[in-house]
Amino acid sequence: MPLLATIVMAVSALTAPACTIPADVLPEQRAGFCELPVAARDYVVRRNTCEHFLGEEPYDEERRREINAAVETYCRGLDAETARLRKRHRDRPAVLRMLDAYGDDVGI
Repeated sequence: MPLLATIVMAVSALTAPACTIPADVLPEQRAGFCELPVAARDYVVRRNTCEHFLGEEPYDEERRREINAAVETYCRGLDAETARLRKRHRDRPAVLRMLDAYGDDVGI
């Protein structure tokens, strides 16, 4: 590797912000999470939050409204975002594996 490329990589590693793994990231998703591109990390958090609310029980009308608002916020547009990430990162196996792990589309 040329010296300049080595120096650039070393400086980038020193100046890159630390990756904090949010609580919404499941234990099985933690390994390699920080190596994903930021857009893919954001997707993981949003998708996990979406799936959480899709599985919630609306035990009363107020809770139903809360769940519906959360589903609208976190789930709407995820299928299109999945397609964008697949296209943008088609040459990044780690991103594709992460997307594949979710299985079917959200359908919203």
